[in-house]
Parts: sequence; C-alpha cells; structure tokens
Amino acid sequence: MMSFGPSSAAALVGPAVDFAGARLDIQSLTAADAHWEHDALSALLRNVVDAGACIGFPAPLSHEEATRYWVALQPALDVNHTLWIARVADRVVGSVQLHGCDGADARHRAEVSRLMVHVDMRLRGIAAAMMAALERHAVDTDRSLLVLDVDNDSAADTALTRLGWQRAGQVPGYAASSSGELRAFARLYKTLTPQPG
Repeated sequence: MMSFGPSSAAALVGPAVDFAGARLDIQSLTAADAHWEHDALSALLRNVVDAGACIGFPAPLSHEEATRYWVALQPALDVNHTLWIARVADRVVGSVQLHGCDGADARHRAEVSRLMVHVDMRLRGIAAAMMAALERHAVDTDRSLLVLDVDNDSAADTALTRLGWQRAGQVPGYAASSSGELRAFARLYKTLTPQPG
C-alpha cells in the first residue's frame, strides 16, 4: 500500500489539497484478498456512471448491477490484470485497472482501463497518485508502453495529458456514454522508462 499526505498527493497535480488530515492510500487488490469492499466499490462505480462517465455502463446504474461487475471482476484478477483502489479516511474514492498484453509481440505493453475518481474528490491528486502506482508496477513488470482509450475532451483526457500521456489519434462515435450518446474517444499512450534505484 502506498500512502500520501495531503500535500504530497496534491504535488502530483497542483496546489495543496485538504483531506481533513486524512491520508490518501493507494492499494492493489488481488483475487485472493479478503478485504474486498463490494458495496464501497459499487457506490464508486454508480457515482461516476451516473455523473456521465463513459466506461461501459448505462445510467442510472443499479447497486445490484454495479455489485455484479465487481464480484465478477474479483476472480479475474491475476498477474496480468491488476486493480488499484484509492482510499481517503477509509472511504473508497477511486480505482483503476491495468491489463498486461500477453501476445508474443506485445509483452512490453499494457492497457489501462476504468480510471475512476468519485465526483466529490476530483482535482485533488487522486488520479495522479493511482496512475503513479500503476506506472511503477508496469515498470516493475517490464511493461514499457501503456495505452488507454478515453472520452475525448473529458476531465480524464485533460488530467492524463497533464501527466505526460500523448495522443495517438481520435475515433468519432467510438462508444456510447452513460446516457446513450455516441462519443468520440482518444487513444492515448505513455512510454515508460525504468528509474534507477
């Protein structure tokens, strides 16, 4: 688990942020972990989908449907599929996933998916902290190229650009938003370099 005080988390993206004295903890979850919080994860998923996130679910999203997603995901996690969650004061406020490509010609590459931050906790360095943990893991597992599809001109698109992600292109009408509107998506990528020490 990685912990960040309010100032160190915010330093990843900008000005100081007040977590009311609480720490931001970033933790990876595996299929075997006993402390899965399906209700808290479901609340996070419903929050971002109902706020318009284009991550594969229609709005409004029921608690039961959100819970089914996390329950099905848990056993699917393995060495090539990792989930991180962010907590502030024991509240789940974000999550992100990394899928390692396993083809013979693609073992250097991994795909980021479902980067989520609770609407009330955005612009506080949480996405940046989760992505920092994800990128360290990617380097440690010999992944030098990350790719990600993101809703064009969304908050996530803007945040990732600030974090050094590059745009490879844009596809119009790529995916339906939570309200059913077809949205353009950008294909982003980031090349990683192992850090000494």
